[in-house]
Amino acid sequence: MTNATQIPVKKILILALVCILGLWLSWQVYPIFLLVGFVPILMIETEIVPQKRGGFKFWLACLLIMLGWNALTTWWLALATIPGAIAAITLNGLFMTLPFVCYRITKQALGNNYGYFTFVLYWLSFEYLHLHWDISWSWLTLGNAFAQTTNWVQWYEYTGVLGGSLWVLMLNLLAYFIVKSTLGHNRRTYAIYLALLLFVPIIASYIIKPSFANTKRQTIEVALVQPNIDPHTQKFRNNKGFIPYQVQLKQFLKQAKSVVTPQTQILLFPETAFDEQYIEPQVPNYGVFQQINTFLAKNPQLSLMTGATTAKFYGRSATTPTARRHKTLNKYYDVFNTAIWLRAKQAPEFYHKSKLVAGVETLPYPEVFSIFNSLLLDLGGTTGSYGTQTERSIFQTQDSTWVAPLICFESLHGDFTTAYVNQQAQLLTVITNDGWWGDTEGHRKHFAYTRLRAIETRRAIAFCANTGTSGFIDVTGEILQKSAYNTPAALTQKIPVNQKITIYTQYGDYIGRLAAFLAVGLLLTLFVKRITGGKTGALKK
Repeated sequence: MTNATQIPVKKILILALVCILGLWLSWQVYPIFLLVGFVPILMIETEIVPQKRGGFKFWLACLLIMLGWNALTTWWLALATIPGAIAAITLNGLFMTLPFVCYRITKQALGNNYGYFTFVLYWLSFEYLHLHWDISWSWLTLGNAFAQTTNWVQWYEYTGVLGGSLWVLMLNLLAYFIVKSTLGHNRRTYAIYLALLLFVPIIASYIIKPSFANTKRQTIEVALVQPNIDPHTQKFRNNKGFIPYQVQLKQFLKQAKSVVTPQTQILLFPETAFDEQYIEPQVPNYGVFQQINTFLAKNPQLSLMTGATTAKFYGRSATTPTARRHKTLNKYYDVFNTAIWLRAKQAPEFYHKSKLVAGVETLPYPEVFSIFNSLLLDLGGTTGSYGTQTERSIFQTQDSTWVAPLICFESLHGDFTTAYVNQQAQLLTVITNDGWWGDTEGHRKHFAYTRLRAIETRRAIAFCANTGTSGFIDVTGEILQKSAYNTPAALTQKIPVNQKITIYTQYGDYIGRLAAFLAVGLLLTLFVKRITGGKTGALKK
């Protein structure tokens, strides 16, 4: 091994930079670049691993690529919080090297024929874990790259975004085999396989889409308000230019009155529209909610969903891992990022955001690390981990339509979203505050990713942002209407109501679960073989 030809450092750096550029272009320009995005990494591994300390050098190359990809694609996080952006980019880059480490170890043990395909297994396992644990930052899940080319991936209703990730990884392997092969007939064979794998799913997608687009469905009229209040300078009480919530509400209601009709059934205000830690049993007694109730009394057909920060008291003992003690009352309580559902002459209903942003809204695994709650970043006035709820909540309109409330980051998670639909949600709503990131890919991609939830569940979506992009998406992921950035907007749209349960809704991220099961089994087998020297342990005669 030590006598192997040394691959020049310059060549490694060129391949790494090509890889970073290709992956970035996949998100920034067009997803076609992603179909060969990982080929340079596979080329680096082939040449570098036989060298002295080749495994470590390969890991460093992967780390450079993953950090570069994350930094170029999600740099806009720094507009909200520089420490948070550094932590997200660094940790995500480190986590993304794990599939490559496992792939290298397995390839050395099993050889090339099986080793290459374990890369697919480990990457899918990583994405599945990253969607489901407390340190989730799944922005760069490979299947997300097709959010703006939804005509290619109508089959996500069967597979979810991890089906897109599997597609991308297999295409990358075939592209690498074409580059690696020295025999002309092998290259032609791999090229044929690549073309079939690329075009058959796309053709199938174009066949699937019309069956949904041309089906007549019951519709419901939804209105939303994008107030365009700057979260850095105006939105919250700790801002120097803070606009009092009573004044903000006047703007909301003025905008709402311009679009609400007697047929409008749902009105949406954005995430944390009101941020005063309202005690939940007392919500109807607060001034802003009394004004909302007056408005609803004049529009009795209307159900209004608004974001707010709420609190719930428990007593003199902490009943949840996130509860903190009130210094004056000497009672424990939780603070929630909440969607409140309001109807005329009805008690308010609450949904507590449960997929929280690590480091900002929650400390991962609060049961273990709750003593570090004070280190959480402050984005809006509430510090310390927010509380959550274990089950999804859905709300009912006056005409008995069931509505799912997703709050901000939750709309990035397909499996999480299916829990609403499995509780009979007939349409999805997203309330968010995307003004933290300025006019960047942050707000544009957040809206685009939500189109994939529409395809996976075949549910129309109303997306309401404080500022950023607000709009409506139909069951095929097509944009029906959307707002401009940095502009107050009030929109109304009739959107379809659907009750179909898709394969993905029924089974969730089954591709990821299967990949994780196989990956763990494979790694355990390799571990046992290593410590036993490959012996079977058969009894001697």
